Amino acid sequence: MDRRRTLKTIFCSSAALALGSRLGWSADSPGPLADGAMHLLAIGDFGTTGKEQLEVAAAMQRYISERGIEPQHLLLLGDNFYSNDKAGFSVESELWKKTFEDVYPSAAFPGPCHAVLGNHDYHNNPGGEKVQLAYSAKQRSRFTIPAK
Repeated sequence: MDRRRTLKTIFCSSAALALGSRLGWSADSPGPLADGAMHLLAIGDFGTTGKEQLEVAAAMQRYISERGIEPQHLLLLGDNFYSNDKAGFSVESELWKKTFEDVYPSAAFPGPCHAVLGNHDYHNNPGGEKVQLAYSAKQRSRFTIPAK
C-alpha cells in the first residue's frame, strides 16, 4: 500500500468513526468488513519500555481478541524509541526486543508494522533514524520504514 492510500485510509477511518458515533455505531461491534477493507491498529509515542507501554499493548491485544479481529497492519506513528542508550542504539540492541518484538508479538500483530519517525527517534538516540531504517531492511522484519 502506498503512503497516499494509507493516509487516505486513516483520514477516512477517522471521519467514519466520528460519523459512526453520531449514528450509534460502536467499536464494540465493528461488523463485517467490506470487500477490500482491512483492520488497522495505530499507536504513537509508545517506545518508553515502561509499564504504561505494556498496559496499552495488553489492552490492544484484548481488544482484537475480544472482537475476533486480525489486524492486517500496525501503524507506528513516531517516537518509537525513547532511550538514551549509552551502549549505543543499533540493529542488535536489546531495545528492539523489549520495546517492539516482545511488546507487539507477531502472534497478536501478524502483519507488517509500518513506522514513521518522530522527533524522539532523531533526538533521544543520535543516529536512531538510521538504525530504524537498517532494522527495517533486515530480512523478515515486520518493522517497515522504507525511508525518512
